Amino acid sequence: MSEDALASYDKDCQWIDEHYEELQEKFAGKAIAIKDGKVFHSDVDYLKFLKFLRDKGIDPTAICIEVFPEQDVAYIL
Repeated sequence: MSEDALASYDKDCQWIDEHYEELQEKFAGKAIAIKDGKVFHSDVDYLKFLKFLRDKGIDPTAICIEVFPEQDVAYIL
């Protein structure tokens, strides 16, 4: 990953941190991809989500992705 791409990735991940609660409410149960500080794509089906990215020529490891659980779901660890 180039230095510019890494800086963009870091900026997008920071954007998710700054807007996490808003995104969690809006995209509960979905995976989202962030590009240039905007939601580039979202889907409830993670495999379809990844296929969409690959079909667009985007390496999923080179874009900031967050998966939000359904609201009101409790996980036992």
